[in-house]
Amino acid sequence: MKDFLKKKYNKKKDKIFFFPAQLWNHKNHFLVIKAFKFLKQNLNINAKLIFCGKKFKQNDFLFKYIQKNKINNVKYLGLIKFDRLLKLYRESYCVICPALYESSSLTLLEAIASSSAVIASNNKPNLEKSKYFKINFFDKNDYLSLVKAIKKIYFDEKLFKKQINFNLKNINKFDWKYISYDFLRIILKK
Repeated sequence: MKDFLKKKYNKKKDKIFFFPAQLWNHKNHFLVIKAFKFLKQNLNINAKLIFCGKKFKQNDFLFKYIQKNKINNVKYLGLIKFDRLLKLYRESYCVICPALYESSSLTLLEAIASSSAVIASNNKPNLEKSKYFKINFFDKNDYLSLVKAIKKIYFDEKLFKKQINFNLKNINKFDWKYISYDFLRIILKK
């Protein structure tokens, strides 16, 4: 497990899935960990998950679950520095955005800007982004739905490349200079 954290990753070969989020309950960590356990232990798919963020006492059960079930394809990094966060975004094969609810899906936009494929829960802000981006959705309450989404992007290299290229062409629509122009236009109408 340590090897996949020390080296420079090869997106296509290593297939690291990255989950950047504080360990708040609504971020849905348990569902993601269950999905990666299922992938490895039931389907023999060695997709690796790296997650980070502040740990809270209420999340001790996550780490007990990982240890008890000997889930060795999941690694927690704790709080990480900004430069390491950027590196993980860039080097990960796919970023997972599994929250039960969100306000704006900034993680999703950061992933796309970093040339990563995205798997996202079917919460409203994520679904709204599907007007602009190719996103792999799953039911936010069903870990087997997440397993299916991971398998799809894990084995389909053509889909992976197509999504990244399409998304990179559209990410500029979310640049602040364009968004501020839209706000200004709305204000001037009034």
